[in-house]
Amino acid sequence: MRILEINTERGWRGGEKQTLLTVEGLLQLGHTVTLLCKKNSALHTKALEQNIPHVTVSSTIDLLFYLIFNASSFDIIHTHTAKSLTPCALSKAFHSTKIIFSRRHYKTPSSVFSKWKYNAAHAITTVSAYIKSQLTAAGITAPVHVIYDASVFVEPNTARIQKEYGNYLQTGKKIIAAIAAFEAEKDPYTLVESVALLHAQRNDFIFLHFGSGSLKNAIEQLVKTKGLESIYFFPGQTPAIEELYSMFDVFVMTSRNEGFGSSVIDAFLNKVPVVSTNAGGLKELVENRGYLADVGDTKKIADHLNTCLENPSAEYINDAYTFAITELSSTTIQKQYEALFLSLAQPTV
Repeated sequence: MRILEINTERGWRGGEKQTLLTVEGLLQLGHTVTLLCKKNSALHTKALEQNIPHVTVSSTIDLLFYLIFNASSFDIIHTHTAKSLTPCALSKAFHSTKIIFSRRHYKTPSSVFSKWKYNAAHAITTVSAYIKSQLTAAGITAPVHVIYDASVFVEPNTARIQKEYGNYLQTGKKIIAAIAAFEAEKDPYTLVESVALLHAQRNDFIFLHFGSGSLKNAIEQLVKTKGLESIYFFPGQTPAIEELYSMFDVFVMTSRNEGFGSSVIDAFLNKVPVVSTNAGGLKELVENRGYLADVGDTKKIADHLNTCLENPSAEYINDAYTFAITELSSTTIQKQYEALFLSLAQPTV
């Protein structure tokens, strides 16, 4: 097949990592793949570094005109962002190439135009059954398929850990970590309250909250009010955080809503026990592979954290690891995309 993979984001986040994995995987499966990305974006840099066939655009209008004149050269157009879905939908009058849209966020389209462009796709993929259900409830009638994000194990960077975080390790205490923006949907207030409850029971741990956001000052003040300054720390927003998981004894998420939870997968890959709320896609990800609590249930979260510090379930940890390296392996996920693409378009020799 001849496949056009589209992602016009400038930065480098989970969606861009998954886009690159999809391009690499489909190339390895023998397909002709072209990456379309924003000029001078992080994906553009990656494409140049890895000699990946690519084209660049500078604007949404550029993308629309590219599709109008070139879409017929491909069997499949696979776009990874709602923003780039717009020109894909508008270009349909000029070609018959099948369009697939991958949706990773739990927020659903509400406007008439947004719903129209979603339904203009010949198929939509979501990273969880939860997001699929949200789209269906919102009135999306295009076929929706669940294809999880691929997992990629990143080797621990022990030198970096010692250099940048050695002071935490030198305490001799266990480390509980959260990687979450200081925003309402991630519910950092529940994190602090849960840690306070745990701290009332034991003092053999420290808590590292990686991230940034609009609520950070308020959370720092709450930590002071709770008298947790000696155990609750704010290392900031950290690049290549996948390299650091080996220093965590427990990983926790207290989100009020979540599409899937890629940081949980990194914990699975590093055999770090996970405590999580059952928000959105987190439930299907963590259930029977970690410890779940209702959203906002600080006591249950604290109890689960205590269990993980004391005697975490080896069965959960092993099942989570096996799930991540098999069902979420890049090879498995890209073959699922290949099967979907083949079902929509006959390959051209």
